[in-house]
Amino acid sequence: MWTSVYMAQCLEKANELRKSIEENGIIVMLKKICTTDNSENNCYEILVPRAELEKALEIIIAA
Repeated sequence: MWTSVYMAQCLEKANELRKSIEENGIIVMLKKICTTDNSENNCYEILVPRAELEKALEIIIAA
């Protein structure tokens, strides 16, 4: 089951966090959750497997 671990306000931040999480061996899925006229300001949900939630949160806090 996928679990939301973070909501990023831009694709750049979402990709930065995804890369950090993936470097630690956790698979990540990004999901666009809102769209604005300016595509750089879309919101993205970062999802990880539920079993990896705590580890992913630790990585995000350290980032």
